[in-house]
Amino acid sequence: MGMPVAKPTDSHFHERLRALEATALARLFDLYFDPIYAWVCGRRRGRDAEQLTLGIFREIYQRLPQLAPGTSLERWIAGILADQAATITEP
Repeated sequence: MGMPVAKPTDSHFHERLRALEATALARLFDLYFDPIYAWVCGRRRGRDAEQLTLGIFREIYQRLPQLAPGTSLERWIAGILADQAATITEP
C-alpha cells in the first residue's frame, strides 16, 4: 500500500504535485473536478463541459511544475480558470 495523499494545503502535497506524482495528481483531480466542471457548465450550459473540464486539467497539470511553494492552490487554479474564461464562455 502506498503512502496516503496529504491534505491539499500541505506543503508536501504541493511538492508532490510539482513533481507530477500520479497519486497527487489523482487527488487533485478528485478534489477539483466537480467545482471546475460546475464552473465550466455555468459558462457553456453543459455543452462539451466534460471535455472542456479535462482540457483545463491538462493545462493545470502542464503548469504544476511552476507552482510556487506556499501558493494557495485554490487561488492558483482560479488564475488558470480566469485565463481560460475567454475561450470557454459563450457569447
